[in-house]
Amino acid sequence: MNGGSNDPEKGVLCGFMTDCKPTVMLQFEKLFSNDNLISEAEFDRMSQGMERPGLPIIEQEARHCVIRQTKGKKKWANQWDDRSRLGKGDNDEDKLFTTTQLHTMILEIQRLLNIYSVGAWVTDPNAQVLVAALNDYLTDITEEWNVAQSTGR
Repeated sequence: MNGGSNDPEKGVLCGFMTDCKPTVMLQFEKLFSNDNLISEAEFDRMSQGMERPGLPIIEQEARHCVIRQTKGKKKWANQWDDRSRLGKGDNDEDKLFTTTQLHTMILEIQRLLNIYSVGAWVTDPNAQVLVAALNDYLTDITEEWNVAQSTGR
């Protein structure tokens, strides 16, 4: 969002592009929502962001079919099969974040919200999508943090 740089003092890191600015922001969870209308709308945004001369992409008429078929390949409702991640097997307890990790995530999301929800970013369409996604994540992570605190993990 900042010309390819996460450090304002370093300046633009994206030297080979004339305009290092995202053309579209996507939220993975929306692409694979259980609600087909949400998935299709996000897939349409992704496709529109990719449309440019010389870049062949699937015809618009077939796009909603593609996203539905892709979503149908998930093993369980509303989640991907990651049971073998890091060799952890099926034990979900091994995949929980600690309260410290969750708190760090909350602070980082709040930092990003403080940047992209004010000033010139307020009217930037990509910043608006980013802020909405960050707010979704903040809600989810805060809920998990509250549970983690109450269970002492």
